[in-house]
Amino acid sequence: MKIRFTTFLVTLSIAAASTSAQRVFNVENDVVARYLAETCYDTDRYDTTTVKSYMQIPTDYTKDKPRQFTITLSDSHSRVIVSDDSTFGSTARIFAPDSCGIATLSNLIPQRTYYYRIIDNDGNITATDSIRTTGTVRMIDADGIHNVRDLGGWKTTSGKTVRYGLLFRGTEFDGNHNIHITPRGMSTVRDKLGIRAEIDLRADAEIGGKYYSALGSDVKYYNFPIMGYFCIINEVMINDIFHALLDNLRNNRPTYFHCYGGADRTGSVALLVLGVLGVDENSISKDYELTSFSFVNLRARNNVDTKHGDFATMMRHIKLLPGDNLEEKFRNYLIHTGVSESEIEEFKRIMLF
Repeated sequence: MKIRFTTFLVTLSIAAASTSAQRVFNVENDVVARYLAETCYDTDRYDTTTVKSYMQIPTDYTKDKPRQFTITLSDSHSRVIVSDDSTFGSTARIFAPDSCGIATLSNLIPQRTYYYRIIDNDGNITATDSIRTTGTVRMIDADGIHNVRDLGGWKTTSGKTVRYGLLFRGTEFDGNHNIHITPRGMSTVRDKLGIRAEIDLRADAEIGGKYYSALGSDVKYYNFPIMGYFCIINEVMINDIFHALLDNLRNNRPTYFHCYGGADRTGSVALLVLGVLGVDENSISKDYELTSFSFVNLRARNNVDTKHGDFATMMRHIKLLPGDNLEEKFRNYLIHTGVSESEIEEFKRIMLF
């Protein structure tokens, strides 16, 4: 039996002033939500995966994008003001409808209440409402780039949560692989996500001599060319990458790290970050496998790649290190690369709540 999901857009029609019960809206698209809810791995074994079956579910949307909340307005001259502050303070944003009178709210943060007002052409409030977002994974829709995710949302074994809006992973912005962020995508990444630092994991040949951020001169740029997977085992540039991440967190610079497709090299860094924060291995596996829903295709925890390394090889290497639990093993790995205990604790204080 084939299952087809078509609920990528959730539409609310508003024709007159109204206040209704708060709506609940899962920002995860249906396939991703099912994969996350239904998958639980035996972390002592690396011979199974479920992600391939979810990849094969046909949809009318791209699976590496979030659901969008749309508001259909009866008056094309109206505007929607949205904020996560009930007083509509400094976080308020204005959304104009398209030619069909539809205003689209995209890239919403999970586990947050959003308030919105409908304003007519004369500035009168014609409707008010709110939605409560749910879900864990915050996929990002930014035109021209792919496989973009906020690293926030994952729970740690101590009961804390990784903060949204600080670290993002994804594909390159430009380069030699026919990926080019558009002006609209640039606005999403710069203005809406607030990215102010870019960590580029690509090799010299992929960059084409552009050792600066495509986002602009005010975005701090780093280039740490690594191989992925084996960079963890060989500890190549890990100290430098960690200190760059920490420096950006200290200085309130939301950071986007990437290679070409946001898969292997990017996945290696994401694994290290989530591991040292105390995220459990089952969730780390899922974050790794979510790349399978992008154009990069299958990245499964049971992949075997003796030439470049693989997820299982990395995890087995970490598990051989001293420590009573996985978080301690990741911590001891970083300490061995030259990162201090105090720096790890500072990193955690900023990244967790």
